[in-house]
Amino acid sequence: MTKLTRRILLAICFLVFCVAGYIVVVYALGYKYDFQTGKFLKTGSFQIVTNTGADIYINNSFAGATSMFNRFSKSRLLPHTYGVKVHKDGYQEWVKNIKIEGGVFESFHNIKLLPLEIQPETAASVSFTGANSIVPDPHDKNILIISSSKKSVSLSMKDNVIINLPAIPTVIKKASTTSQPETPGIISPDTEKEIIISNNEINVTWLRDSGSQPYMKTGQSVLMAKLSSVPKYVAWYQDSNYILYQIQGTFKMSEIDTRDGINTYDLIKTSSPLYYNNKNGFLYTISGKNILKYDLNYER
Repeated sequence: MTKLTRRILLAICFLVFCVAGYIVVVYALGYKYDFQTGKFLKTGSFQIVTNTGADIYINNSFAGATSMFNRFSKSRLLPHTYGVKVHKDGYQEWVKNIKIEGGVFESFHNIKLLPLEIQPETAASVSFTGANSIVPDPHDKNILIISSSKKSVSLSMKDNVIINLPAIPTVIKKASTTSQPETPGIISPDTEKEIIISNNEINVTWLRDSGSQPYMKTGQSVLMAKLSSVPKYVAWYQDSNYILYQIQGTFKMSEIDTRDGINTYDLIKTSSPLYYNNKNGFLYTISGKNILKYDLNYER
């Protein structure tokens, strides 16, 4: 081997070492080569936390399953938009187009998957049909008052005991004339947010700065739904991260995390009056003479 050849090989090795070293350093700093732009770009990541085990798809390709703690994370993603789907057979799907930014960690830690079909159980039966109101007793939040135009009963949500009432309570007469939930708003169970209904729109306003993603400031509002009519019923889900509302014969559930779109689930088809108890997690409604309750408890 000639002296010139040795010098050439040495130069090539030095060049390879420099290039490889540069790539290693760039990789360690969180950069990745983007063939679309022809540049090294800072990568980002996201995390998903669900209430049940599920499969995760990214851009329609299987990316893995959640861990035993119902978590899934994906790092070193180039700053693009990714179609992410959380799927479990027999359950509602959670779908978002997640926009990844360089150096940013996106956390979606309040994902709720509920069954496609939630079967009710009969809590009790009444002696009359045509019930047009179901509201909590203002003096005892464990009691529901169910009324028609002429008769009224109370239902204990603790033991499902029915008691016939001698007259329709004043609270029922007042509720029957109300076409939409009372203002100024509906406070979330964690007291940090408020539902405001105005002009057929459902908005959520933050009453204090949020301490986790999505980061929101005090007084900041987001539009949850613009409806064709006033919703018949609106309430908070028990975790304060979803709202529930009844519109045009469908009882719906929507997440309040509006980043990259809102997931809304159609839970139950009913035009009957209903009431959701965010303490015990049951939805109560009327079917004929039967008082039905749906278990919406799907927490971790």
